Amino acid sequence: MTNSFDWRSLRSMDVLQFAIGVISGREFYDRYRNTPLGGKVRNLLRLRGVTRARELARRAANRMNKVS
Repeated sequence: MTNSFDWRSLRSMDVLQFAIGVISGREFYDRYRNTPLGGKVRNLLRLRGVTRARELARRAANRMNKVS
């Protein structure tokens, strides 16, 4: 896995809900299970942990909002 994760490939509402704690790491992964992105989401959570993944998701959500 590379050091970068392409947050743009995920639905922005899912990223935002995960970032602010509305959904758990498990629920976040479940939304992408059995999809081409499921492995990337699972690896992100396993390698970085939920806390760090949430921090990264917050940053990504901020970037998404600035671009929109």
